[in-house]
Amino acid sequence: MRVNYADEQGRDFLSFPKCDTNDRIYEISARPERGGYVFWIKLIEDEESGIIFSDGTFTAGQRHCTNAVREWLAECEVRKKNPVFHFAADYI
Repeated sequence: MRVNYADEQGRDFLSFPKCDTNDRIYEISARPERGGYVFWIKLIEDEESGIIFSDGTFTAGQRHCTNAVREWLAECEVRKKNPVFHFAADYI
């Protein structure tokens, strides 16, 4: 990301749905820079479990979000608002 997605002006550049109701299931989106392309995640499928997230685009309008994905998205939102980076220490 080339924008500060944690501040007020950049909050819409990285978006995670709440998925707590069917109406609040929508695509995950990221726009790495102002005026740039928007990348959407509209479906996540687990090889063993099946479709664990869908905004309905590729599933005939049927939306779905498992509890595990809902929890993961909530964690993503927390990290978005409070980003932490692992910076290397200086060695002298």
